[in-house]
Amino acid sequence: MLSKIFSAIMSLILMILSLFDSGLGVRTGPKQLITYDDTNKTVIISLAENRSSGYTWKYDISDPLVIKVSSDKFTADYDNGTVQAPGTREVSFQGLKTGDSVVTFNYIPSWEDVPARIVKIKITVYSDLSLQAEEVKTDPVEPYSTDVDQIVAYYNAAYAATGNQLIGMESVRLNGRISGAGAVGALLRLLSPSVRNVLARGDHSVNKLPGYPPILAEDVTAAAAYRQNGVITLVINLKDQPDGVNSGVNSGPVGRGIGTLGNLDGVMKTIGATFTSGTDTVGVSYQNAAINVSINENTGSIVGGTWSYRAHVHIGESKVKLNFVGFTVKNVDAELLYSVTF
Repeated sequence: MLSKIFSAIMSLILMILSLFDSGLGVRTGPKQLITYDDTNKTVIISLAENRSSGYTWKYDISDPLVIKVSSDKFTADYDNGTVQAPGTREVSFQGLKTGDSVVTFNYIPSWEDVPARIVKIKITVYSDLSLQAEEVKTDPVEPYSTDVDQIVAYYNAAYAATGNQLIGMESVRLNGRISGAGAVGALLRLLSPSVRNVLARGDHSVNKLPGYPPILAEDVTAAAAYRQNGVITLVINLKDQPDGVNSGVNSGPVGRGIGTLGNLDGVMKTIGATFTSGTDTVGVSYQNAAINVSINENTGSIVGGTWSYRAHVHIGESKVKLNFVGFTVKNVDAELLYSVTF
């Protein structure tokens, strides 16, 4: 009996992993923006940086007589065998004399001068050379358009103009624990941390933008377009999408906009498992799907962005066969967080 339960667990784990054998990987998030050393005489500015996208932080000091750079380092979130990985850029500053200086950080690619993001930090140096730093807030940018038809058309055109010229990262994370009824469910809960760790190690690069455009205006619940520094930023929220076991990867609003898990029955077969009954109780619900992209206003092509959603997988009661061993799975739930970042 224990071997059957173990086979069931391995089947479910492999199913989740095989859903994402292609993909992009996002970073785990930066450290706190502003921190200090123990003496308060060094301030560290930490910024998320995805070098695989070609973007890096460049900075200017308004008064280099007041502060200096004491260190500048990049730490990858994980080791993928290259320096082209998402991670955190940490730039440290020390005081030279009393006064104020503003450091302007521009998140910019090597091939152009238009930043996708700007961060300004004001650093005050006191007489004992201790430091105080604060982010300089700018006025919020108001959207210049919320016309869904207009924004969808602009996104589709930018997607077509971009092609496969970018390199990004795909990531999938287990949100919470896998749950299920009975002994299988208890073991799934125990194995959830292991599944989470394996998924985290599975991040890798891709050179294809997510989704299967054109997306449609009726796929969208809300959209906004912003213009700043020669960059158009589009924020597009997609409708939630419930799927059955045989739905295609490019079907529905989430499929067209980002791409779904696709045919779960087919995925099971690739790992030597099949649903023998109860496929009508298997479903995936895609929620909070969103596209957030930056577009160069001059070229009309996408220069960076994030595509993301939550996928809730539910198996009501199904019989599964793996390597000639049959077992029943009841009330299994798992939520996956999927993101693609360029």
